[in-house]
Amino acid sequence: MRRRIGIFIRTFARVLIREAKKLYADQKLRVDLDEMVYAFDSSTIELCLKLCPWATFHHGRGAFKMHTLMDLRGSIPTFVRLTDGRVHDSKIMDKIPVEPNAYYLMDKGYVKFDALYKHFHLKNAYFVTRAKDNMVYEILGRRKVDPDAGLISDQTIRLTAVKTSSKYSTPHLSDHRISFLSLVRFHCKPLSVPGTGSVKADL
Repeated sequence: MRRRIGIFIRTFARVLIREAKKLYADQKLRVDLDEMVYAFDSSTIELCLKLCPWATFHHGRGAFKMHTLMDLRGSIPTFVRLTDGRVHDSKIMDKIPVEPNAYYLMDKGYVKFDALYKHFHLKNAYFVTRAKDNMVYEILGRRKVDPDAGLISDQTIRLTAVKTSSKYSTPHLSDHRISFLSLVRFHCKPLSVPGTGSVKADL
């Protein structure tokens, strides 16, 4: 009976998501992009370990994680995966559905370059994330930025650390690095940025 209820809820949720996406299909984003833009993150929900012994977390606490992919046109959840609280966020990254030419916004907890390359670059999608403080790279090129828009720098870079650079199997692959106050974003494909023209990665 519980399994039937679960299947019904999942099916009904998919119907609602499909209808909601139709309603918000023409909604404009705050950025000048026609492509789909998604945000992916997880929420840790604490539980009583005595009542839910399956939800082991750490330090004698209980919790599970809800990994959610949101369509930013209408803030519609399009993918949800529940795991126990010990599962690292990056372990679920290869489970999310990826659309060509879509943008996927993630926190730096998802910076796992081999997975980013295989799951997004090879599927012709873009990933946008913050850089880790210990990332090693060389700057290949710089572009002018508008300080009034909050931009600090706009650079084309290449990862140079032995382990991280080996995560990309394409020779001479470069990334696009933009500093926006504390925000840094990366992508692995040519990107047209308003006001800067075409930014082409060295593929």
